[in-house]
Amino acid sequence: MSQDNLENVQAVVCPNCASLNYTTASYCTNCGHKLSSEETSENTSSNRTSQGPRLPGDNTGSYTQYTGCGYSYRDDPDFLSLLGTENSNYYLQKFSMMEATGIEISWNWAAFIFAPLWGIYRRLYVYAGISIAIMIFFPELYNNSGVMKITMALAWGLLGNYCYKKELEKKAQTVKTMSEPLRSQYIRSNSGTIF
Repeated sequence: MSQDNLENVQAVVCPNCASLNYTTASYCTNCGHKLSSEETSENTSSNRTSQGPRLPGDNTGSYTQYTGCGYSYRDDPDFLSLLGTENSNYYLQKFSMMEATGIEISWNWAAFIFAPLWGIYRRLYVYAGISIAIMIFFPELYNNSGVMKITMALAWGLLGNYCYKKELEKKAQTVKTMSEPLRSQYIRSNSGTIF
């Protein structure tokens, strides 16, 4: 996305934190505040500053540090609904950097320390199941070797954000094939974290 294109970006100003959001967003990507349809129509603005809209959690106001990034998921209300509000700023920044740099590896301390519990918490059941299966079916390998524990923790720490993003994208595509009320039920039961 070039700087010239940022000049014409339509955005909604969050009444809670004054961050800019895409007009299709249901929730503020900075604070999670629900954006009503009235706010969307009243607070839409097309006159951007030279730096463009601020990314969630980016206090510098600089959008250009992430140029080249497609931000396709930011325009997808289903993706954002499935992400939920729990640490959404952190994940949106990680996903943005992954897309901007083309590097799918990023560090996640929670995934590293609490793997595979973090995977269950974030609804990554298949990945968590594989990790738990390794612990159960290969206890001598897992329990007697610190190398296996460290390897598994490193895999979760390095690939946790990537796996989470891919899982959210897959779920967002699934939602698009559904009709109401099944669609709303699916989003409600699969969004955010398990708690």
